[in-house]
Order: sequence, then structure tokens, then C-alpha cells
Amino acid sequence: MSNILEKKGKRVILLAIITLSIFANSCKEKKAEKEIKMEKSVPVVVQQSETMIFEDCVTVSGNIEAKYCSMISARIVGVIDFIKVDEGDIVKKGDVLFKTDSLTLTKVLEVSKKQLDVAKASVREKEVNLERLQVEFEKIEIDYKRYKVLYEDNNAITQDAYEKTESIYKQAVAGLKHAAILIELAEAQEAQASCQVDIAKKDLNDSIVCAPIDGKISKREKEPGEMAEVGTTVLKIIDLNTLEVVANLPGETYGKVKIGKTELKIIANGIDLGKRFIKYKAPELDRRSRTFEVKTYIENPPEGVVPGAIAKVNIILDSRNNLGIPKESLLIYSGKSYVFTVVDNIAKMRNVKTGFLNNGYVEILDNGIKREDNVVIMGQTMLKNGSKVEVVEEDE
Repeated sequence: MSNILEKKGKRVILLAIITLSIFANSCKEKKAEKEIKMEKSVPVVVQQSETMIFEDCVTVSGNIEAKYCSMISARIVGVIDFIKVDEGDIVKKGDVLFKTDSLTLTKVLEVSKKQLDVAKASVREKEVNLERLQVEFEKIEIDYKRYKVLYEDNNAITQDAYEKTESIYKQAVAGLKHAAILIELAEAQEAQASCQVDIAKKDLNDSIVCAPIDGKISKREKEPGEMAEVGTTVLKIIDLNTLEVVANLPGETYGKVKIGKTELKIIANGIDLGKRFIKYKAPELDRRSRTFEVKTYIENPPEGVVPGAIAKVNIILDSRNNLGIPKESLLIYSGKSYVFTVVDNIAKMRNVKTGFLNNGYVEILDNGIKREDNVVIMGQTMLKNGSKVEVVEEDE
């Protein structure tokens, strides 16, 4: 009997516990429902995500230089006779710029021509002498052959007479050879004199310095009467119609830069020169700075863009068309990127993978959000996943 009573007591206790548990859960559910009903909506500002172009850019300072520039120096050492141009003058290729020591070089040319005339006369004199010796040789040769027959066949003359005739003949042969050699020597001297004339002509021509390119005189370093030396600048000419933008990029971007394909945007002296393509890329990195040089050209630059100016250069290494959101909408938790979207006035926390950052917008590389999703750009720090929100206008 006591066992039965004990069992009944235990059942009553268990039933009481279950009843209390059910009652407690019911209370919690009602409280939760009440809290949900009492939860206030968080005011937020949203903006729809949209597709846009994102670029991987490197921004550096570059220099604007003249693509064609010529430092003009004398080609012949001498005193400057005259300079026909001044700083700021526009010149065309072939225009005479200045002349050095032309009087002396003119006289040298005249002397060289006279020496050539003497050399030519010497050749003619040697040729006439050879003709004379040839005539004499023909008579000596006839006499020699006749004396030889008389001596060898008939013994009509003495040996001494024959030997004298033979000696005269051999001397005549040697004389002809000597005359021919003298002609060769005179001809060589004529050629030498002709070369001296050519050199004198070149020196005289070199004393007249002409513009090698079209352009404008930017510097005048010498004046008439001063000594001009080879390699010492007298004038500087720059071509303002074709400029080049020179910039140095970090070595780690070398493989991304392609000649004729990589775009760059240029602003110089506040003037937007638009998009252009890289025309030159250095074949190696600078060992000290670990950078490399790139260039592009500007044909017929606008007023205000001149050599020596500094340019802001944006090099576009990569360009992609992807979904973008304002950067202020992005939240970082534990090294991961999140955004809040709003669906039916409920905040949804989304994990996203980001890419480039351009003009205040972050590139989205995965499917964390969709095009035209309402992304919270203000008030997101007050949200948690599932929060009720009230979408308001930004100016409110």
C-alpha cells in the first residue's frame, strides 16, 4: 500500500512539473510576441545596387616633355659670325640658324681647289712625258733588234757595240716603267687633292648650321663673336606640336601594362587630356627605384600644356563591369564584409565579397546581393539581422 501511495505521489509531482513548464513556455512566447509587437522600427536610408564599370588604377605624377628636341651646337670650331634667330622664334627644318668662321674656311677651300689644279697639271705633264718616252723607245727598240741580228747571225758588229745598244734598250724599258709609275703617283696626288677639296667643302658647309627640325627657339646660349665649340650648345629647339607624357610606375605592375592596350587618363595644368594608350614601356626596371618608365604622346596639345608641366596620370590596369554599392554601406566584422538589405521592411544581413573601390562605390564580386537590391547606406550600424526598419529619405 505504501508503494502505491509513493508512486501516485511521484506522478502528481511530475504532472505538476510538466504543467508549470508548459505555463512558463507559454508566458515566454507571449512575452516574445509582446516584445516583437513593441519593437520599434529603425529609420534607414537605402539605395539600390547597380551595375557600373570598376577600374584598377595607379595614380602617379608624370612630366610633360617635348618628344622632338634638338640641342644645336657648332659642327666646326670657330668664332660665330652671326646668329639669325632669337628665343621664341619659330623655325622650319633647313632654316639657317648661325655660321662660324666662314671666311677662313672659304679661303681653305680656295687653296684646296688650287692644289687640286696643280695635281691635275702634274698628271698631264707625266702623261706627256710618257708619250715622249714611248716615241723614243720605239726607235731604240728598232735599233736594238737590228743590232742583235747583225751580231748574232753575221758577226757584223763588235760585241761591245751590241752590248751598248742592248744597255740603251733596257734603260728605255725602265724609263717607260718609271714614267708609268710617276703617272700613278701623280694620279694618287690628284685624288688626295680632290679629297682635300671635298673636306674643305664639307667644313664650309658645316660652318653653316641649319635647323634639323621644325620648332621654336627656347634657348640662345651664345652671341656673335663668341667661340663656338663642338658639343657646346648654341641654340635649343623644341617641337611644341608633339609632346610626350613620361611617368614611372611601380615594378609590381609591370606585367599588367601592355603597349597600345593599357589606357591612361591625363590631367595637366587643370586641363583634361582624356584617355590615351601607352606607347612605350621600358624594357627593364630601374634598379634603385624598382620602377619602370612609360610614355604616351600628345599631338597638337591645347594651349597651356607645354614641356616642363607636371601631369596627373591615372593608369587603368584592369576594367570590369560589375555590381556596385556605396562604400558607406559596407560593414566589417571579423575580417569579413557585410551589408544590410531591406526586404518588406526587414533588414537582411548579407555577406559579400568585394573588389575594386572607385568613386565612392565598392565592387561586388559574388552573389551576396542582386541588382537593384535596396542596400542600407545610413543607419546600418544600428541593425541586426531581422530588425524592423523604416525607409526614409536621406534629407529627412
